[in-house]
Amino acid sequence: MANLLSIKDIETAKSRIDSLINTTPIFSSSLLNHWLGHEIYFKAEGFQKIGAFKARGASNAIAWLQENQKNPQRIVANSSGNHAQAIAWAANSLGIPATIYMPEFSSKIKIQATRSYQAKVILCENRWEADEQVKRASQEAGTYWIPPYNHEQVLLGQGTSAYEALQELENIDAVFAPCG
Repeated sequence: MANLLSIKDIETAKSRIDSLINTTPIFSSSLLNHWLGHEIYFKAEGFQKIGAFKARGASNAIAWLQENQKNPQRIVANSSGNHAQAIAWAANSLGIPATIYMPEFSSKIKIQATRSYQAKVILCENRWEADEQVKRASQEAGTYWIPPYNHEQVLLGQGTSAYEALQELENIDAVFAPCG
């Protein structure tokens, strides 16, 4: 990733995925505010599609591929958790088959949830094997690999959560955000 990501890039991602994702609420806790002596706000990404902010990055990456005439015939990903579900959900929502490579130690609930979004799940002995298999699969024509991190369009999609918060709140001193 050679370029720095800009607020304009995040705004573009936001408009790209607006029809796919939920705008999630922001909550505050008077008890925490009292205990800490500061105004604390929580962006409730548990109300997002699949119950996690990962839906933002997955949907942006796949929608970007379509928007840029990459014509994906299949999406592949490797993950043991929320990214697996997010790619499965986003690909299904956008009409593209997905294959997810998951380590056998992945939570049964995560595996079932990923399958519920119509993705083909391939269980691998460990994370290393999942990484190797997804690399191999991504070499097939029309197949695109969307990793859980270190992917510009995934990062831009994830950034839309903070963008929404900044639009709603003023004079923020600090932001603590999940990134993986």
